[in-house]
Amino acid sequence: MAGRAGRRGLDSVGTVIIACFGSQPPDQSRGDYFGGCCSFYLHFAALLAHVWVHQVTFFKINLTNSFRWVIERSFSEFATQRALTNNDYPKLLERGSKTLLKLDEEFKSDADSRVGAEDIEDYYFASTNALASNHNLLSYLTSSSGTAGGALSIGRILLATSKNRKEYQYVRAPSVVIRSTITSTTKNGAAESTIVCMILLPEGFTSNEDSKSNNLKLGDLNFVGRSGDRHFAVVEVKLDEVFAVTNMKIKIDSKVFFREGTNKTPSISFAGAKSMKSRQDDDIFAGMTSTRGKKASSIQPKTTAVSQEVQLVEEVMVHLTKAEASEKDVGLELLDLKDCAKNIHQGSSEVEFRQAVDRLVQEIATVRHLPSHAHPNLEKHYATVNRKETLRLFAKEGSPHGAWIH
Repeated sequence: MAGRAGRRGLDSVGTVIIACFGSQPPDQSRGDYFGGCCSFYLHFAALLAHVWVHQVTFFKINLTNSFRWVIERSFSEFATQRALTNNDYPKLLERGSKTLLKLDEEFKSDADSRVGAEDIEDYYFASTNALASNHNLLSYLTSSSGTAGGALSIGRILLATSKNRKEYQYVRAPSVVIRSTITSTTKNGAAESTIVCMILLPEGFTSNEDSKSNNLKLGDLNFVGRSGDRHFAVVEVKLDEVFAVTNMKIKIDSKVFFREGTNKTPSISFAGAKSMKSRQDDDIFAGMTSTRGKKASSIQPKTTAVSQEVQLVEEVMVHLTKAEASEKDVGLELLDLKDCAKNIHQGSSEVEFRQAVDRLVQEIATVRHLPSHAHPNLEKHYATVNRKETLRLFAKEGSPHGAWIH
């Protein structure tokens, strides 16, 4: 229990109720619950103050995770964890620990296959730091502006790293914003901000040519298409998947690549989308029919429209492939996020924000300095490290929620 029995300053006698959650305390310890004088006073303001001091800064507006951190250390959560301990969780943890040991051994034995990417673990952790810093800054900016002060406006070129996507993996992939911030509520009640981007998929990406089409087309969320010898995808990107915001911005007709209302719940899932294994490459030339035996004037509007889409896709892909080459070579110029925060804070908050931006720039520079950043098989090696480190976090925390507690 927390607090005291009875009302402070009013009652001399109070009632104590002990919630035992399935087991009773030993007889010799019960007196500790009923005797003595309690001077501890728990008020909601104290909880807010605790959350603010330990979890929230001016630019890390994430009250949901902060309250979750406190609640998970509450009496109720303690009982939940104890119940799990009495059931299957120990077995799950043991199995995870064995899998982690196996992954570590396989990673060491495959060292010869990572020539040129020997520093992939250092690269992973450096990238994780940069992603977290960028997430905090962009969350702060989007709390005042849907475009994060222009950082996430339509046409902005970003570098994105996928986070636990089953369909495909990409790391520091050039992406163009085609829909600014969408704020929604996830299944667990947390607020989540996402953007819609057209992402250049890795050179090694392949899809199942023999699978049936899932009826997605250009303009639909989760559409995967091809232009020349490269693939692209129109997907939702969470703010914690944005590695860097570049100073590069292009003019783009966003309605061609993403049409509002084509997906019922775009911020939570890819509505109507099937797995990549069942997806056929959507040919952006689909719809262009032969003129044989028909009057050209009767089909000209449709052909013209499709031809314009093809041209627009090709133009954007040129920008993305050039951005990819520049990032691997010298690194794209970053957007100064300090310029995106004008007139939204002052005093000590402004100083702290500027310091946070400087740290982010340094973290991105550290990532770019590592040889793995330009490695042709970066996505494969990165996914391997991500899998074992995510599992390691789960085992270290010793909690079913260990995969997302940081």
